Amino acid sequence: MNQHDPLALQHNGTADVVALKANVVAALAGLLGQGPDVVRCAAARALGVMGSEAAVEPLVAALLDEDEDVRTDAAGALARLGAAAADKQLLENLLGDPCADVKAAAIRALAGSRNSDVVPWLRRLAAGRDEEIAWDEEAFFDQDWDDWVDLQVAAIEALAEMGGTEAVPDIVAALDDEYAQDITETAFKALARLGDEGLTALSIYAEGGDQRLRRRAAAVMATAGGEVAEAAVERALGDPEPAVRLAVAEVLAAKAAADPRLEALLGDADPGLRAIAAVRWGEHHPAGLRPLFEDRSAAVRTAAFAALAAAPATPDDEGLADLLHRNLAATPDQVPAAAAQALAAHFGQAALDDLAALLADRSR
Repeated sequence: MNQHDPLALQHNGTADVVALKANVVAALAGLLGQGPDVVRCAAARALGVMGSEAAVEPLVAALLDEDEDVRTDAAGALARLGAAAADKQLLENLLGDPCADVKAAAIRALAGSRNSDVVPWLRRLAAGRDEEIAWDEEAFFDQDWDDWVDLQVAAIEALAEMGGTEAVPDIVAALDDEYAQDITETAFKALARLGDEGLTALSIYAEGGDQRLRRRAAAVMATAGGEVAEAAVERALGDPEPAVRLAVAEVLAAKAAADPRLEALLGDADPGLRAIAAVRWGEHHPAGLRPLFEDRSAAVRTAAFAALAAAPATPDDEGLADLLHRNLAATPDQVPAAAAQALAAHFGQAALDDLAALLADRSR
């Protein structure tokens, strides 16, 4: 082979990298099988990063390690590799390993490989502390903590990751269990990922129940797309509780500040919502800010002037300069500060005398 041939050199370089990677994997596998527990853990994590199929077999063997931290790290590494060849042992660890951390790592790995055999078990975990699954009973009594509460969350997240719409009733049942832990944050996000069936279930919480549930559910609905979610968001924007409307508005504004649905909030009864609408929507549509320049709330006027200052164009309003000038004497100080910024941004040299007077006023 010609040593000066670029293609030959590239081929040799690739072969060298492949050989080096194989040697590293073999060395890590050796450490995983016989090193101290700290070293075995590090070797397992490193094998997960390597992304080599040759790492799967030693990692599967490590799922039976005597040290629970090694078993946990091995399951975590297999989750990164997404190797279906590990599914059988991972499922056995989920069901038979008493360590909750190992179970959680196994759940993530099985969800990553989209193993359908785990779905019935995940549904059972979402429902309760299943007696057919091994648990660390000593830890339960010694630490006064039920590991199932952590695994319930992991199971629900995995069901959402796998798109298991058949689990929607199980998640709803877990949400409605008055004696269980509060899983609304996890469960609502999971339902939002489970298609129209999940969103339909979520919309019930967005429209009914107490203010806290409506607020959380509506905010999650605002992150989703599709007809079911959009209809629920429209209803939430008319919710009688300002906190619900505010939660939805913040999500919509974060997604798209120019969202036309925010315009309706310029006239909302709650000043906090009017201020958010001014800042988010008004920057893109400065002409729509005009009614807020004389709003009864100082916070809203401040937000409106700040949005005007950031707007790329000046509204076609002959009295705007005079209005801003009058607000330079307003209270509290946030109002004239924002008005001054708007004057400077849109009227340039014409605002110089007003701004110089403000600078010279040592009492302000």
